[in-house]
Amino acid sequence: MPLGRSIVKGLVYTIDLSKIADRENPRTVEAPFKLNAYTEPVIVDWGDGTSETMTSGAFPVHTYAEGIGDVFRVTVRNSTGHIPEMSFSNDQNATVVHNLTLAVTSVDHFGGWTGGATVGLANAFRNTANLQFCDPHISGVANSTSFSNVFSGSGISQPLHALNFEFCTQATYFSSCFNGCVNAIGSTPKLPESAIGIISAFQGCVNLDGEITPLPSSITAAGYAFYNCRNLTGNYPSFPSATGSLAFAFYECNKLNGKIPDIADGVTSIQNTFYQNRAASAFPDNIAASITDVRNAFYNCQTLNVSTNAAPELWDTGDYPSISQSSGCFYGLTNLSNYADIPSGWK
Repeated sequence: MPLGRSIVKGLVYTIDLSKIADRENPRTVEAPFKLNAYTEPVIVDWGDGTSETMTSGAFPVHTYAEGIGDVFRVTVRNSTGHIPEMSFSNDQNATVVHNLTLAVTSVDHFGGWTGGATVGLANAFRNTANLQFCDPHISGVANSTSFSNVFSGSGISQPLHALNFEFCTQATYFSSCFNGCVNAIGSTPKLPESAIGIISAFQGCVNLDGEITPLPSSITAAGYAFYNCRNLTGNYPSFPSATGSLAFAFYECNKLNGKIPDIADGVTSIQNTFYQNRAASAFPDNIAASITDVRNAFYNCQTLNVSTNAAPELWDTGDYPSISQSSGCFYGLTNLSNYADIPSGWK
């Protein structure tokens, strides 16, 4: 549950040792960070009445005494109550006791109420299967440079649109931020204008049942971004700055509706991008000539399969000289007005 900001500072998260009762060393848990050479001292309050000041090293480990309960709140901060500059990760090597991913049940407070620190939160709570709640005021770490994989594979079950990334204006990468969060609900969170990478950001979030919150126009990389988000509704977002691959970006997003957005110049692949999107209302007006791979791009998009629609003529080598892979691009769309013109290898 959230903590009062007037009395608590730093990163605060809750662990429940009963979640790791069947593991080796079930009362020993590591913290998810490593100190850089230039980091100021870090105070770790383990929540059992003990704390320590770290000046070097990675992934500090603590063993809790028997008979004092199983649930503890851990606080990580510097002397002023903020998160100092350091790297977060729970991808420890085999020599470290790896109980954190199952023990964490909530992230109760992010950063300090005033200010923040330049940190990389990438991977901090990755694969925390029992994590259900996250403090929505993520702006407490407004200077975080990356949120990639922060909650990937976690059990987070709250509405994602409640999480506030809007003021994290130093953050550029959100790749796999919520990848595999099958319990997450609601709409997608608002991202800052600084965001450029959302590859696999919401991949596999099958229970998101709201809309895609408008995305910043700065995004350049979005492949697999909404892969298998089959309950998201509303209109498609556009990616006017995208380059490279948009492959699988909206794969089996069966409830997104409205016109499919234009494909920006510089995009090279829309392989499986709109695969079985069964609520789309129209093909894009413009598809960039930079495209090279359109395999299964509009595969079985049945709401497009009407005689009043015509397939974009991607097979015209004058307009699209670089396409080299095209199998299944218009598979199943037999009612299109120009279906007879589509080369056999494209359908």
